[in-house]
Amino acid sequence: MIHLYPNHLEIRNLGLFPIGVTPQNFLHANVRRNEKLAKVFSDLGLMEQEGSGIDKVYEVLLSNGKSIPKAFQGDDYVSVIVERRIIKSEIINLMERANKEFQLTQKQLISLGLIAENNSLSALELSNKLNLNSIAQPNAIKQWLGNLQELEIIKSKGKTKAVDLQEPLLIKASYQQNIC
Repeated sequence: MIHLYPNHLEIRNLGLFPIGVTPQNFLHANVRRNEKLAKVFSDLGLMEQEGSGIDKVYEVLLSNGKSIPKAFQGDDYVSVIVERRIIKSEIINLMERANKEFQLTQKQLISLGLIAENNSLSALELSNKLNLNSIAQPNAIKQWLGNLQELEIIKSKGKTKAVDLQEPLLIKASYQQNIC
């Protein structure tokens, strides 16, 4: 069921998350909920790959200056809420410009969007927002950031888990262009 409210969209599906999937880890879980429906969508070319849907939702929302979806599991349903409000309109220009100039990966776009949304995040905070398990995957945050720092899209301070990933440099350039 899809419920449209003035300030958000709610998608509600009867049944629970598959075993091993929670509202906290659904970004990383690649479990087909309906095997037969997934096969039909795959055969019709309507599905890119298994488990790419939520990543795409994150990418599109963050690229449009919106917050990430919120997932809930009720007694007999799963619900995902997508807020209507744009958090920062300048994020839209940043994401478009960064992707056009550097052809960023989906993980980089998601990371950049989260950092831009918050102006500054520690590596630990970004890891928590992405629900990355730093013990099981010690280099996971580096995989998500890719070469954003080397490209000077973001800047950082520090060298530990508390490294501060600061406001994207391209946002400042966008402010200057809009002023001129």
